[in-house]
Amino acid sequence: MTGIPEQLRQRGAGSVPDDPARPHASRQAAPKDGAVEATLDRLARLAADVLSVPVALVWLAHDERQIITGGDLPEPWTHQDVASLCRDVVASREPLVVAHARVTPPSGGNLALPGIGAVAYVGVPLIAADGRTLGCLCAIDHHPRAWSAEDRTRLGDLAAVALSEIELWLLAREAAESERFLQGTLDALGAHVAIIDDAGTILAVNAAWRRFAAANGLPWPDAGIGTNYLAACEGATGDEAGEAAAVAAGIRAVLSGARATYEREYPCHSPTQERWFVARVTRFAGPGPTRAVVAHENITARRLAERDRDLLLAGVTHDLKNPLAGVKGLAQLGRRRLLRGVPAAGAGIMESLGTIEAQADRMARLLDEQLDAARGRAGADPDLHPRPADLVALLRAAVAEQEHLARGHTLRLESGEGSLVGVWDRDQLERVFGNLLDNAVKYSRPGGAVTISLAREGDATGGWARVAVRDGGVGVPAAELP
Repeated sequence: MTGIPEQLRQRGAGSVPDDPARPHASRQAAPKDGAVEATLDRLARLAADVLSVPVALVWLAHDERQIITGGDLPEPWTHQDVASLCRDVVASREPLVVAHARVTPPSGGNLALPGIGAVAYVGVPLIAADGRTLGCLCAIDHHPRAWSAEDRTRLGDLAAVALSEIELWLLAREAAESERFLQGTLDALGAHVAIIDDAGTILAVNAAWRRFAAANGLPWPDAGIGTNYLAACEGATGDEAGEAAAVAAGIRAVLSGARATYEREYPCHSPTQERWFVARVTRFAGPGPTRAVVAHENITARRLAERDRDLLLAGVTHDLKNPLAGVKGLAQLGRRRLLRGVPAAGAGIMESLGTIEAQADRMARLLDEQLDAARGRAGADPDLHPRPADLVALLRAAVAEQEHLARGHTLRLESGEGSLVGVWDRDQLERVFGNLLDNAVKYSRPGGAVTISLAREGDATGGWARVAVRDGGVGVPAAELP
């Protein structure tokens, strides 16, 4: 719809004076539905023709600058003049009839009639079914006129038609606003969301769904709107066919009312990335057509965290198994000595208790190391504690500890160094040496030999130590070598 200045320009009435009371009227006119504007414009023209007046107009109360005319108002005029007159009709919710404004002005002394060149005026309020007064339809004559009952009836009939058009437009505008609100709400969600009908056809999707479809090259026009999602799931092939079919069955159960909701976690890996999602399906509540929301939420971070947790538990189990076995073996040895009454058993038990205490300390350190590893996976820097330590002494202690467990195996330390002191994290090295020897014993043949060697090496840039473990085991498969 357009304001009066645009209407005048269309009729070749010349330029409109620059009136501060009506700036940019043609650009701010609303509503902007061309079909409604054209209909109301025809009704205003029809009212002018039927009543044989030079001008009739529709005024909308929600936007006082919105005036649709049939005919021309004389210059100069302002929006305030028209609005002031029409507000009286809207406020009273009754027709306003003025036969001769110069002789009998409207009640309240409204001075707007002279401002728009009106001598005679008749206006009918546009009252909606819900009681709102939406505006008015009025006719204006530049000469005195006694408005007949037939004039008022005809204007009332045309007002009813105008009211129907305006109500339909308002309903359409409210529906558009509701749709905009719904789309904005959907787009604010991080999950990939689609709304489907009872047949499984996609009616709407959110921004996250569109981004995922574009990034993964899904062959659906308009991100799948209009596509039957059930058919797409049930027609899936390859590794994901089973998961897709299960999701489709869950959607059908929700659409049929057999289930209130459905949820399933599933893998959806790309060629370059591991991914997991959870699909959630919820049916719209209440009366009306059957609709359901299908949401796919990325749970990759959670699944990776769970996998890290499982790896952490596996690492803790592996690292604690050896010291626990040593503690158990020493406890059993001490018990047998006491039962047999072995001479000087007390001294042996004291030695065993010392070893048990050392193993308990080692287990505590292993737990701390696993916690450090977990923090590292979370992005934190490792908590290292470098200090002077003798590698020869550390290796001798590791060999002695394994000798309690490696029954039937021969463990030997080879080193030309009496001591080799450097600044290292002692606890980390103890763990590394213990794991190396444990794996060598575990995967070597019964009665085999395990040798750990230490050598000092260096060049012009500095020195370092090299530790190597050799055994006669099966070795590492070539496919698993770095």
